[in-house]
Amino acid sequence: MTESSPARLYAGVVGATLVVVGILGFFYNAGFNADAADRDAVLGLLDVNGWHNVIHIATGLLGLVAFMAGTHASRYYALAMGIVYSLVAVWGFVLGSGESILGIVPINAADNLFHLALALLGLVACQMWVPAVAVATALLFGLAIPALATNDHDSESQIAKGQMLFAEDGCRNCHTLGASGSLGTIGPNLNESKPSEKRVLEAIAKGGLGTGAMPENLASGADAEAIAAYVADATGAAAPVGGPAGKQIFSEQCASCHTLAAAGATGTVGPDLDQLKPSTAQVLKAIKNGGLTGSVMPKNLVTGKQAQQVAAYISSVAGK
Repeated sequence: MTESSPARLYAGVVGATLVVVGILGFFYNAGFNADAADRDAVLGLLDVNGWHNVIHIATGLLGLVAFMAGTHASRYYALAMGIVYSLVAVWGFVLGSGESILGIVPINAADNLFHLALALLGLVACQMWVPAVAVATALLFGLAIPALATNDHDSESQIAKGQMLFAEDGCRNCHTLGASGSLGTIGPNLNESKPSEKRVLEAIAKGGLGTGAMPENLASGADAEAIAAYVADATGAAAPVGGPAGKQIFSEQCASCHTLAAAGATGTVGPDLDQLKPSTAQVLKAIKNGGLTGSVMPKNLVTGKQAQQVAAYISSVAGK
């Protein structure tokens, strides 16, 4: 009962690994619901929620029991894992990253590859070489590689769709988002809050996160996911847009009227930016409106990307 075998090694190692991953998963997400947005990635890799964690722990405990029972039980465990996780991997690759199996078990590309590895190792542990090779070939070349290859394209398409919906669904009227050129003040400033995709999806579903001004389910399904992906991408990329380009634009367009030590500017016509220390949103608003209060500054002195660059530069160096 204590003899060593590939199947018994598989049962012990995989069982212990799944239990640890399941327990660790509860520190990331312990939610038990069908909300596709309620997921978090363990160690930044595997998407989980409460249901997914329970499955990991349960299958892991079965493995440890099989390991303790010996080679015969371990072989049945490895075979069952090989078959079941082959089906789960197929299911996951067909659904695609970011979806949920049965509507409650979240998956991403890393989950699908993890499930594929569990399946192949289970079949190999049973010395079922031909089925293992067949499964690996079918999944890798039929599903996994095409799914991973199109992942970047799909993400770019989703973000482009989200950008369009952000404008069409009225988000830009209530929120400030530098990448879209929106300066709304009714809702949170997205440049400053930098919400994650999950946070944006929660806000869309619940009608904001405590403000009450936003209608519930302003968008849903793929549209909501696209908006969330766009906002998360835009705010994540917004921080570094200043840099040398922003400084050059400031020197050419703004330095004659404003004081800003970092740029060597000592203008006195407009506000002293080192004293004012404006946020990116405040600078964008001033550029659009021609100053903030009775200023001689022309409206839209710069626009689009240049406005974002100079605004990011000013907010990052003013008063420092």
